Amino acid sequence: MRGEPLILIPNKIINLQYCLRSLPCLAQKILHSRLTLLIGFSISAEARPAIAEQIARAKAESDMVVLFPHWGTEYDTEPDEYQRDWLKFFNENGVDVIIGAHPHVVQPVEDYVGESGYRTVVFYSLGNFISNQDSVVKELGGVARVTLVKDESGCRIEKYSLEPCFTHVSGGKYTVYMLDDYSDELARTHSKYGGSLTVERIRKTFDGIVNVSEEAPEEAA
Repeated sequence: MRGEPLILIPNKIINLQYCLRSLPCLAQKILHSRLTLLIGFSISAEARPAIAEQIARAKAESDMVVLFPHWGTEYDTEPDEYQRDWLKFFNENGVDVIIGAHPHVVQPVEDYVGESGYRTVVFYSLGNFISNQDSVVKELGGVARVTLVKDESGCRIEKYSLEPCFTHVSGGKYTVYMLDDYSDELARTHSKYGGSLTVERIRKTFDGIVNVSEEAPEEAA
């Protein structure tokens, strides 16, 4: 596996990205003033020792670790066993936040606590931020919001949410709206639904998939 995490000491946030599907991802390192990104190659189970080492290095130099896996089954609104198995591995190695992509539909959000009591907030899939696909569930996306707090007791996740967005298509133009800003008047002009689309339909689709609880779970005994 190529690539090493780039660490910015003053900001103390490490972001690790791994492609967990069969297609290789373009490996590159992107430096930003407040975030470090590592985009790796496609990963197999045999690479887990190397991944664990990278996570350990990131944890040694940062307050929290955020990981972006490219995983999951396309168009499945539930996480598969492959995702859950990797979640357990990432949690055991101390990843704090996971923000997933690939299925092209939104998936649930989970506040996961492993056997050791370690907490990982996982957004299994953000869906499509912008889409030219042909159904409500495929035109839905989610914007992940996570508030991290650092004080005398350490660094922790204070709150998180997944806020729905939707791709509106009209006159050959594609526009992304946060669902809170979308209206029935606009929805009726969506070119794919013949005037029948409503915000309530979109909201029910999203709420039927995503279960977000911002309460911190009880730690395992």
